[in-house]
Amino acid sequence: MPNLLRCSRNIRIPRFRIAQRLARLKPRSAILGFTLLVSIPASVNCQVLSLEDAVTVAKANNRTILGAQLEKKKALEQVYVARTQRLPVFSLSALGSQPLYHLGLTLEKGSLGVYPTVGPIPGKTTTLENPLKVGGIFFTNIAEPLSQHYKIGLGIQLARVGAAAANEQIRSITRSRGTSR
Repeated sequence: MPNLLRCSRNIRIPRFRIAQRLARLKPRSAILGFTLLVSIPASVNCQVLSLEDAVTVAKANNRTILGAQLEKKKALEQVYVARTQRLPVFSLSALGSQPLYHLGLTLEKGSLGVYPTVGPIPGKTTTLENPLKVGGIFFTNIAEPLSQHYKIGLGIQLARVGAAAANEQIRSITRSRGTSR
């Protein structure tokens, strides 16, 4: 017969701890405590757990097993991260600008030189101005790690070994606790 009571109010009471605490109390308190201990199962509608239910509850609340399961999830995430390194990398860069004021440059006739075959450069007085419009440049890049696929494959295998080790850790913990399936 298991030593746990399971109550409809989700209260689990280990009987041996209550008995130990009652033994330390004064005689009047012990009698009152014993009366409460006897009346608790009837007052809160408790039921006795079967061995299988107690094992299931123990597995669900075992911190060591929960920690090992968390490590297994982390190891599986590392496998997924390692697999994504084989995918190509896309990047897009955009640069935009707008001048704050008009820039003007005036070139007089022949200011860049007079050549016998061509004549004066520029042929007439010229004014160069920039408009106050937005300008932009876009850069795109696609990188595929072709030479690194072997190394990435080794990383994936290493991550899978880590996941298998975490799985074995869970298995060994459950076996050492006597709760294997």
